[in-house]
Amino acid sequence: MQTSATGRLINNAEGGRQKAEGTTGAQRRHAVCRPRTFGRRERHAGFTLIELLVVLVIIGIIITMATLAVGNGRDATLKTEAQRVATLVDLAGDEATLQGRELGLQFTQTGYRFLFLQPAQSADKPAQWLPITDDRELRRRQFPSGVVPQLLLENVPQALPVKTPKTGTPPQVVLFASGERTPFALGLSSGDNAGGYQISAGPLGTPTVQRTGAAS
Repeated sequence: MQTSATGRLINNAEGGRQKAEGTTGAQRRHAVCRPRTFGRRERHAGFTLIELLVVLVIIGIIITMATLAVGNGRDATLKTEAQRVATLVDLAGDEATLQGRELGLQFTQTGYRFLFLQPAQSADKPAQWLPITDDRELRRRQFPSGVVPQLLLENVPQALPVKTPKTGTPPQVVLFASGERTPFALGLSSGDNAGGYQISAGPLGTPTVQRTGAAS
């Protein structure tokens, strides 16, 4: 009986030692496999100076490209509008000759319209200028937003009305049935120093369009 008890005690002791050795071995293997982190500096969240400089450069490039795009779009709008006015003035001159009556061109700060001279009906109804309403091409038109007009007659700047003048008000430019017209120049700009376009129309001939001010 004593021998048997002693054997159990020995076996229990050996089992405990093996279990302890197994645990210690697992810990050693874990320590070997775990990456060594001593001696390394932890990187804090945030941007370096170089990263910030790169971001600032990219932002600057984007702003520059956007500015150039807006400028090119504005210049294209002015050019298109100037060419439209020149074409319509030429067309109206042809119409005046074909119809054998005087037409007129009346500018405001926001747009323009074509008129025709209605002959006198009687002593009580003298000749007067009336707007053209039945012609699709010579209809009343508005300048695009941001376009600033400047009318010159005999190289003298004219004050343009803000609102459309009342019926019967004479136009600034007359297109005669003979094919002649009132010489004028109309500048279109965006109101800054970036330049614009000018329509020049002499007494005869086709109106011309040219760039004015700073280059595009």
